[in-house]
Parts: sequence; C-alpha cells; structure tokens
Amino acid sequence: PETLAIQEEESRALMQSFNEHFASDGVQLIYAQKDLWLMSIAQPVAIQTTPLANAAYQSLSDLFPQGPAANYWRQLMNETQMLFFNHPVNQERRIQNQAEINSIWVWGEGIFHQSCVNSRENLTVFSDNAYIKGVTLNANAEQSPKAANYAQMQQSSHTAHNFVEISLEKDFAISQSGMELQQWLEVLEKLEQDWFAPVLQGLQNKELASVFLVIGGQRHYALTPKSLGRFWRFKKAWKSLIA
Repeated sequence: PETLAIQEEESRALMQSFNEHFASDGVQLIYAQKDLWLMSIAQPVAIQTTPLANAAYQSLSDLFPQGPAANYWRQLMNETQMLFFNHPVNQERRIQNQAEINSIWVWGEGIFHQSCVNSRENLTVFSDNAYIKGVTLNANAEQSPKAANYAQMQQSSHTAHNFVEISLEKDFAISQSGMELQQWLEVLEKLEQDWFAPVLQGLQNKELASVFLVIGGQRHYALTPKSLGRFWRFKKAWKSLIA
C-alpha cells in the first residue's frame, strides 16, 4: 500500500462502499489508518492466509486464502475488485494517471483470546500505529506518541523497558521503494544521529542493559554491553545485511 500514496479521504470512501455492499454478509471493515483496515465478521474464519509482506510483488496464484471457506473469501476479494473499479476514487486516480486502489488483501486470521496475552506493565510503547497501540492496550503497557529521538524517549519513559517504532514513510515522509541513494544516505545519517549513536553510547556506559533491533526481512540483532566487545560476531552479520 505504501506505493499507492493512498489519501485518508480515498481510504474512508472505499471502506464505506465496501461496508454498504457487504452489510448483508455481516462483514465490516474498521478504519485503522489510511493504508490499513481491520475486518470484523460474525463467525470464526475457516481459512489460512498469506501475510501481505509475503505476497507483495509475487505471483498470487498460490497465495490466495486456503481452507474450507476459501471459495467465499476469493469471491469476496473478486467482488471488491469490481466494486472498487467503478468507484469515483479510482475514476479520479485514472484521470490523474495514478495506480488504482483496486482490491483488498485478506490476511491475519484468528480469534483474539485475552487469556493468551502477556501483561507488560513495566513497558512503554512509543508508536502512533493503530495496530501496535491496540496490542499495547491489551498488554496493559504504557502508550506514548512516537518519539523523535533517543533523548525524547528517555525523557518520556518511566518504565524499565521501551519499545520504539521507526517508520521511513511516517517519520521521514518518503516511500522506501522510491528512494534515491542520496535520500538513503540522509535517512541513515539522521537515524545515526537521533538513535544509533546514543543507543550505542547507552550500551557502552551501561545505561541500557540490552537492545533488540528488528529491521525487517526477518533480520534482528540482540545487543548487550558484553556483546559489544565480541566484534567478530557482528562482522559476518552486517556483511550479510548489506548483501
């Protein structure tokens, strides 16, 4: 969705049309953010789905919902495509030579059980993401608006543990897929100044007991003050990251 540059008014207009069309099925979309909707249905979902990140830019022939109710959900997605094709939002996007918002991708099935949630009262979550805020609420953690830098996070947090979300699109107002080399360098310099350098300093002076970095693509790194001295372990990891 980040490649479509979806505007909030477009998102809400399409969502409203979907809800009106599928009202009799008991299927309703709930607005989370302009490029993310949640779906509410009246019964458990008897399908297995593919996460959007695993389907993007791939052939979809084998990635549609599977399972006993797969035919219904495939039909729903096809109906949505026809509904959106004639929608004023996409008519205007065609006039403006923009890519169409032409369907939905259903994924993330499941039933929420509060009993499975681990309570995290000693955690502050810095994010404006609707999904993350919902998880924070259910985990009894502290919720705070996204922090601009490490110093702001330290000043705002009153808990032992902190979770910080950093988004290229939201924090830097750029799309990762369309970035030029100079933009990447500027972003990395900003991240180094605002986060990586002070986090490293915090580990070196033992202000931080540990840091867990999740940077996408199933790449993550656990750092502690002791691990900073084991430079031979990081050399291979960072080379593979660059590759």
